[in-house]
Amino acid sequence: MDVKGVFEKFKKQIKISYPDILVGFEEIEEYYRVYYYLKGFNIKDMNFHKIMGTAILETFYENGIFNLEIGRASCRER
Repeated sequence: MDVKGVFEKFKKQIKISYPDILVGFEEIEEYYRVYYYLKGFNIKDMNFHKIMGTAILETFYENGIFNLEIGRASCRER
């Protein structure tokens, strides 16, 4: 399976609604880490959670990729 290709589809889907978001991806042993940075991010922005959740379902999960860690990037990773 082309996990990197799935990630690129995920990234493209997120950037439709959040064009300034920075998104990264890395494989760590038996799981995949997806991290993001969005200037001015508001944890209460429920639209963000809906878009992110939908993108995860429609890309990673639909391709059988469930071993994910998703979270905000630290300052060192930007």
